[in-house]
Amino acid sequence: RSQLLFLTEEIGFYAGWEVMFDDGKISRTDNGGNTWTKQITGDFFDIDMLNIDTGYAVTDYSRIYKTINGGIPVGITESNISQSKNVTIFPNPLTDRSELKINPDLLVDHCQLSFILYDPKGRKVKQINNIKTSKIEITRGNLSPGIYFYSLIGGNRIIESDKLLIK
Repeated sequence: RSQLLFLTEEIGFYAGWEVMFDDGKISRTDNGGNTWTKQITGDFFDIDMLNIDTGYAVTDYSRIYKTINGGIPVGITESNISQSKNVTIFPNPLTDRSELKINPDLLVDHCQLSFILYDPKGRKVKQINNIKTSKIEITRGNLSPGIYFYSLIGGNRIIESDKLLIK
């Protein structure tokens, strides 16, 4: 299993298996694939770049890695996203409206919670600030069908991130 993702004609990422070393890796090219620089090793299920700088990778042990500098140099670090779900959105996929459910403990631990929704290009398309309840309604509004990415932010750090499909 491997994945090749080019963001421009020159900049691309590869996630796949190195048989010689019995390990997986993510590599980056800045010259159209002529040379590749190894970014990180592990058994990666999926990589997705929101834009040239910001991207995510998921490993076989449900670890989520994030880069905010395009992985230069080896700028991919394990995210602080826990395996237990602090946030759920139902229904997902969203048609007209969905309910965002937040673990009530987060409301106690973080005085400032914000929900931010990004389009596939990493642009902020919706933001809900000062969340005080564990259930919030999310409406589609004028959002086009597609895959979106959301983050729940508390205390200037990402508590949880995931994908939201809009039909």
